Amino acid sequence: MRSYAQNFEDVILWRAFRDMPSGFYIDLGAQHPVHDSVSRWFYEQGWRGIHAEPTSYYADLIREDRPDEEVVQAAISNIGGDHIIHFFPGTGLSTISPEVALNHQSNGREWVEETVPSLTLEQLFDKVGDRPIHWLKIDVEGAERSVLESWRDSPARPWIMLVESTYPMSRTETHDEWEELILERDYEFVYADGLNRFYLHADHAHLKELFRFPPNVFDEFSLMDHWATRELRASQESCAAATLTGGDDEAGVGSSDVELLRPELSLMLAQLSNIENYINRVSNDICLMEDQSKEKIITEINGLSDILKGNMGNLMNVFDRTLDMNVKIQQEIYAGMVSQFEGLVLRVQKMQFNFDTSLAVIKDRIDQVTNSAK
Repeated sequence: MRSYAQNFEDVILWRAFRDMPSGFYIDLGAQHPVHDSVSRWFYEQGWRGIHAEPTSYYADLIREDRPDEEVVQAAISNIGGDHIIHFFPGTGLSTISPEVALNHQSNGREWVEETVPSLTLEQLFDKVGDRPIHWLKIDVEGAERSVLESWRDSPARPWIMLVESTYPMSRTETHDEWEELILERDYEFVYADGLNRFYLHADHAHLKELFRFPPNVFDEFSLMDHWATRELRASQESCAAATLTGGDDEAGVGSSDVELLRPELSLMLAQLSNIENYINRVSNDICLMEDQSKEKIITEINGLSDILKGNMGNLMNVFDRTLDMNVKIQQEIYAGMVSQFEGLVLRVQKMQFNFDTSLAVIKDRIDQVTNSAK
């Protein structure tokens, strides 16, 4: 598959639905129809859905790109009447929350105000009728509780829900403010990716096993216009431009070789960036586990440690291969690429240290719990 989403959300969802030839989704806070889109890959596979996007700019983009889908240009809210949307051009930060908007403004961003109508989630579900909703994404920049409160008495139960669960532009988690509104409707929390929390309805509990691990090599995905590859792609395009403007054959070969390295880097970044999220989940749950479960989780943690160390080695190999290309790539382009790869190596080394430290802490906590139970 090809992942378009900001944080590999589509990879996790596709695990559950890859054998389903068509389906239906609702995307709240859809923003762009391609860049960072959770629904794009599903759309390309024949799925269709409804997009709720309050800003006129992005709503028009979606209509133009996907004329066969419904776009609801409204704020989904438990409060009726028109709403002021604070539109931050060129970003996904637009919000109906004055507090969030002012926080962005204090960081140097300016908004454009736009008045939009409101709709409840219940009313949006009514548009779907009895049709199954396979997944629902909620990305509303600080207005999650208002959206979930507007569910009201609707019997609709999407199979999977994913909700952005950090305060905008921060790692501060916010799910304590609204999560009970999901759990009381027979959903179970099954996965967190550092940005979103995923919930699975009880009617589809058989899918729970698919949420055990972060995106990895077995998901067989590549990245499309993702933040992790944009700078690397810029260097690759520079190589290609050098070739077209008179660079020698060796420069062209270097550009091609670097292009072949992109899938390796993308896949390793996907694995590395999610391992710490798994550790956090384990750390929160570890004290509730039975002794047998504790032993099992230690085995899993050690396995993840091996994955991290293996990927560290793989990344170093890729780095070494890049160094070997210095005879094929023009010197100024090569220097820029080496800087990028060095940054990736430093990032992995830091994660290696954090992982080993976290593993030691978790083992100590298990020992403490075991000793206190004796």
